[in-house]
Amino acid sequence: MLRFLNAKNMHPLSAIIPNLPAAEYHARPEISKHGLDDFHRCPAWFKYRRENPQETTPALRWGSIVDEAVFTPAEFAASSVVLPADAPSRPTERNRKAKKPSEETIRAIEFWDKFDAANAGKEVITHEENETLNNTVAAIYNQQSASRLFTTGERLVQSSLFWTDSQTGVAMRARPDMVVRRPEQDRDIIVDLKTAVSAAPDDFGKAATSFRYHVQAAIYTAAWKEITGRDAAFVFIVVEKAEPYLVACYVASLRMLATGEKHFRRDLAAYAQCLESGNWPGYADTIQELELPVWADRD
Repeated sequence: MLRFLNAKNMHPLSAIIPNLPAAEYHARPEISKHGLDDFHRCPAWFKYRRENPQETTPALRWGSIVDEAVFTPAEFAASSVVLPADAPSRPTERNRKAKKPSEETIRAIEFWDKFDAANAGKEVITHEENETLNNTVAAIYNQQSASRLFTTGERLVQSSLFWTDSQTGVAMRARPDMVVRRPEQDRDIIVDLKTAVSAAPDDFGKAATSFRYHVQAAIYTAAWKEITGRDAAFVFIVVEKAEPYLVACYVASLRMLATGEKHFRRDLAAYAQCLESGNWPGYADTIQELELPVWADRD
């Protein structure tokens, strides 16, 4: 039986919170896959990042925009605004302080003052970004396998998962883009949308390794099993970042999940030790031999 809670009465063990705002989710102290990625680099880096939150990168910003437009279009429309194609350039502080600003500068200041006042707190999408976004969303919905995921079973969209890892006692969190519940089947489907330079199998496989998507798949499926008692397949919807916005869908293989589980368990065990000891070491103090990855020898 699923346990759905709201943010006010969140249980510290295993729970699903359907409508937790993203900002509140990311501010939670539980370890996430992204947090484990930082820890995997080295514990000292994780500690620094936790104590010094970073600005969102352009790539992460665009990924979030695409996610919201695809999975929560109504909410995205309400929280964003498209900049008109003929909008003037935003005036600089120097422009605003000019003693004799040009008429063009005056018009620009007037435009942006009104625009900012009317759209305070909204994500501003440029005209060019909006065209790309519309083409991207259309490509996803028009791809047969991807579109079927949006019309199958009961769908939980961007729900927040919280649980305590049974092996380490570490509190964890995850936020799948979508979960397709299929009570009549032996497993559900966790769906994750990725933007990529190339959605070709070999290229995306390399990206999956570099960005540790196998670890994500292992964590999310383990979380779903822990919270619901049900198995889940992990499916990637991959859309390319440039025209013609080609789309491919992949399911994480058993080998991919097993490798992700191994890496996830190794990192989480080390993280639990750091939590207990309060020691967050950096890189090795010794001179180490540097090796190339195995694939570098291939012709």
